[in-house]
Amino acid sequence: MVDKIDIAIVGRGLIGGITALALSKTGATIALIDKIKTEKLDSIGFDPRTSTVSKTSKRMLDVLGLWKDLDAFSNPILDIKVEEGGPKNSIIFSSDLVPGEPMSYVVENDKLREIIFKKIRKKTNTILFDNFELKTISHSPQGIELFPKKDVKISTNLLVGADGRNSAVRRLAGFKSKCRQYHQKAIVLIVKHSISQRNTARQLFFPPGPLAILPLKDNRSSIVWTMDIPTADKYLKLPPRNFIKELESRVGKSLGSISLSGEILSYQLDLQFAKNIVSPGISLVGDAARIIHPIAGQGLNLGLRDVAVLAEVVVDALRLGLDPGDLYSLRKYERWRSLDTAAMVASTDGINKLFSNKIPTLAFSRKFGLKLIDSSNLIKRFFMRQAIGELGTLPRLLRGEEL
Repeated sequence: MVDKIDIAIVGRGLIGGITALALSKTGATIALIDKIKTEKLDSIGFDPRTSTVSKTSKRMLDVLGLWKDLDAFSNPILDIKVEEGGPKNSIIFSSDLVPGEPMSYVVENDKLREIIFKKIRKKTNTILFDNFELKTISHSPQGIELFPKKDVKISTNLLVGADGRNSAVRRLAGFKSKCRQYHQKAIVLIVKHSISQRNTARQLFFPPGPLAILPLKDNRSSIVWTMDIPTADKYLKLPPRNFIKELESRVGKSLGSISLSGEILSYQLDLQFAKNIVSPGISLVGDAARIIHPIAGQGLNLGLRDVAVLAEVVVDALRLGLDPGDLYSLRKYERWRSLDTAAMVASTDGINKLFSNKIPTLAFSRKFGLKLIDSSNLIKRFFMRQAIGELGTLPRLLRGEEL
């Protein structure tokens, strides 16, 4: 069996789904492919992971018709408080410095995924392929051919790898990548607490790693706690009540009484990025293109910026009568995304190195750096605009415009 598709997207996660929605606006036929069966994907229960959606990313989700349903499950971040060694050594990034709507929002990943795929199922030009484990990618006169098994084949003009950190597209298409282990784990959970956080996110720095507190609705917060692997493994073996006591000892009385909401998730951290993210007829987006440290909560936003740029260069190519996998257009996508990606990789890696240690000379540097940033609203605005995604030339979707 052979299916001819204009654009094939591998990976039915958040970025894969949003890529399908964005590219479906071109009118092209879209295949959204995953190796997992639909019933298993649809039965995924509670997920404690959350994502930070920047102001520009929110505009994009609005254009794609997602934000009107997601708004009820999102919580704005008005201020960000960064602390190192206690509240005396802290700075606040206030949304007053970047007027208008909130600088970002916290959304629950399981709600976002549910809304994405509810919308995808209404798209007449999008086909969902499940139980399709990619084994081979080959080029032919008909385009890019994907083989999960001998008797099944999908032929496409553009293949998009949105299949995450262990991307089969990246591996099978021969993209070279660099990887470095952080020797850290992120522990992720949602807690209920008695004291409102008043839409303020907090980033607490400790020698083993940072602890982020992201405000959700109904006096709940998402916790992303990074630490060295031996310490994380020790904490993960604790009964939930004892784990919460350890958390309380780090956050103090700022949350009031704390209780666990749902399960605790953990994953190992590394820095990984592909040296190139395009080849003839193939492109990578999201975690398939690069994985950064979660210290700034920018993973989803980076992926959305990938999708916004890729969708724009593809739709422009189609309007010129070109193939959606035209290499000249894909090279434009790669160049457009290179500076933003390099800056985010360098900044998240550098911040983690600076704060996740006990070196005395770096402790002085951290205190001096925080005081320097706190003394200048100009510096604060620069960092805030980088996190919001307002630096550089924005693609149409991130400006809140249709393709």
